[in-house]
Order: sequence, then structure tokens, then C-alpha cells
Amino acid sequence: MSAKMLTCGCSFTAGTGLVYEKKDPKLWINQLADRLGYDLTNIAEVGRNNDWIFLETLLELAKNKNYYDLVVVAWSVLPRINVDLGLELWSTVTKFDGGVEVNTNEKTFTRKWQLSVQNKLFEAYNFHWDFLKLVKYVNILKKQHNNIYFVNTYGPWPDDYFVKKNARLPGDLDDFTKQLLLVENRDDEEIFDLYDLIHQQYSDAGGINEELWLNLYNNFKRNRLDRASETDGHPGYLSQDRYVEILWPLLKQKAQQEAQCS
Repeated sequence: MSAKMLTCGCSFTAGTGLVYEKKDPKLWINQLADRLGYDLTNIAEVGRNNDWIFLETLLELAKNKNYYDLVVVAWSVLPRINVDLGLELWSTVTKFDGGVEVNTNEKTFTRKWQLSVQNKLFEAYNFHWDFLKLVKYVNILKKQHNNIYFVNTYGPWPDDYFVKKNARLPGDLDDFTKQLLLVENRDDEEIFDLYDLIHQQYSDAGGINEELWLNLYNNFKRNRLDRASETDGHPGYLSQDRYVEILWPLLKQKAQQEAQCS
């Protein structure tokens, strides 16, 4: 009987833009499963955020706890919102990005309306809270399966973001962290109190656990070589091969180590 592999994610794992989408043999996750000789179950869906990915992976593992030999979870872009509008027999989920008009029996939610809601929600947005949830999700899922690994698709954090620096001045921090902490609006003491706070929260949640990631600081966005088409910005076939080049050596090593421990 062939070994079983589970994957979950968003459009980057669902093969959006490729000719055969999820079933396309060149899709990065299909190539990895094929090299390992695993039968793949792919529950990724287009447009989904990390909350959905976490819950659906958790649910699938709860339903089939001992079925899968390997799990690969590919996290989505940030920030991303998923909300179901009303209650209908058809899908009414929106990302509030104005991509498509959403209709219910009572109302039409126009693209303009969706974008206006997104703009309001993002006025107070800070990446830290999504990062903290991601740390929690990784550690919760690790408790559900011994052979689970994570992929960074378009995560925006810079190199070594989750490593707390021995910084003494705001200028010692990277530009991303400066923006996250809004350093231009704070004095030095408040800046480093906040810096200590966010890293303490990551630590209290179990830490990012880099060994569970296949590309924590080398995301898909950085390595995209082409587009699926002139009108579709999703990664094309050259990019799929590039992702496999990055992920395969480490996944192979981890799968072999796990097999030896079993």
C-alpha cells in the first residue's frame, strides 16, 4: 500500500493558472509527492486565508488521524480576510478584495463595497497579530502529526525576523520591523518595550520552530520566475520547478529521518 500525503493551502497549492490546476503533474506539491512515491490528498482552495487552512488541516487530521504518513501545509498570503456573506446554497465567501461581486437573496455586495470594507479593516491592521497566530497554528498542528512541515508562499517577513536581535537603537532594526513598530511615532523606550513584547508573545506561543519549515525565509514570491499567463500573476511552470528545487532536498531529508525514527 502506498504511503499517504496530505496538503492544504490556497491558490498556490491548488494550481491556479496551470492547465490542469490541482491535477497538473507540474504543480510543485504534485512533483514532491511523485518523487516521494506518496498518494496525495490535496484539500487546498483558491483564495483561502491561514485561518481556513489551519482549521481545515486540523479537521482532516482529526477525521483521519492515522491515515496520512506526511503532511505539508502551505500558508497563504498576508493579510487576507475570508468572510461568508449571508447564508445561501452557493458560496458567498469574500476576501474583500473586490475580485468578484457576491450575490445573496437579500443583497448584492459590489466590488466597490467589498473594497471599502477592506480599506476600513486594514486601517488598523498590523502584521504581528497574523504572525502570532501563525506561530500558534504551527505548534498546534505539530501536536496533531509527527511528520508535518510548513511552506512559506508569500509570507512578508524578512530574513531572520523571528530571531530576536540584541538591538540597542531603532536604527539597528530592519526596515520591516521599524514599520511594524511604527518607530517614527514612538520614543526609544516604547519601541523596545514593544519589540520585547512581540518576541515574548512568539516565545510564549512556542516559537516559530524553523526546523518545521521547508523555506521559512525563502518564500515563493522571492523565487517566482514566471507568470501563469499574461493575465494571471500566479506562478507558472518555470516557477513550479524552482519551488521543487528549493523544497525537495529538505523534504527528502526530513522524510528519511522520520522513516528511520519510526
